[in-house]
Amino acid sequence: MIPLPFRSLLAAAAAAAVFIPAWALQPPPGAAKPRPAGRGPRAAVPDDNTGFTPIFDGKTLSDWDGEPGFWRV
Repeated sequence: MIPLPFRSLLAAAAAAAVFIPAWALQPPPGAAKPRPAGRGPRAAVPDDNTGFTPIFDGKTLSDWDGEPGFWRV
C-alpha cells in the first residue's frame, strides 16, 4: 500500500502533467522558430498575373453555361 503523503504527491504530479496550459509549451515571443530538418530555404513565388483571365466576378454566374438549378452563388 502506498503511504498517504506519497499518494497525494503522485496525484498532484499527475494532475499537473494533464493540466499544463498551452501557453507554457509555446516558445517565448521573439524566439527563433526551429527549422524542419532536411529543408532548405523556400523559393520566392513571383506575383505574375500576365495572361490571366478571370472567369468568375465573385458575385454572379454571368456568362457561365450549365444547369441553372445546380450552380448558385
